[in-house]
Amino acid sequence: MTVAAPDESILLQAAQAVTQNAPKPLVGKVVEALLQSEKHSRQAKPKYQPEQLQGTWRLCLITGTQKARDRWELPWERGAMSPVG
Repeated sequence: MTVAAPDESILLQAAQAVTQNAPKPLVGKVVEALLQSEKHSRQAKPKYQPEQLQGTWRLCLITGTQKARDRWELPWERGAMSPVG
């Protein structure tokens, strides 16, 4: 079974919310886009050249209260790191 490509506009909007104080997308949509992106990349097994990964990156820690994790059924326990390029 082939997994559909993720909605990159949601991920871009989430990154802009962190880097540019843009409006935040709905948490559920971000989580779904991240999970879809992970599934898609596992199937597609993309190959990247070092030049494609050069640039300024920073890691953002994604956390939440236990109540928020339960409410959104987040797949991580206490936090996760997400790169923002």
